[in-house]
Amino acid sequence: MGGLATIGAIDTASITLERWGVIGELACPGGADGCDKVLNSAWGTVLGQPLALFGFLAYLALVLLSLLPL
Repeated sequence: MGGLATIGAIDTASITLERWGVIGELACPGGADGCDKVLNSAWGTVLGQPLALFGFLAYLALVLLSLLPL
């Protein structure tokens, strides 16, 4: 579980950083048009932040919960 959550955290972090302009363009399967359209659409942000940021926070919580004993 922790491994899959780590992969998800890395994926959503890279999308967030790309949206903020910290890193360059990411490779997009199916052509670059689709990814850019989604990331830059009205549905790509929540409260002015990229939707992927909230996914990153959720995956980060899963990583922490899977590694820390309860």
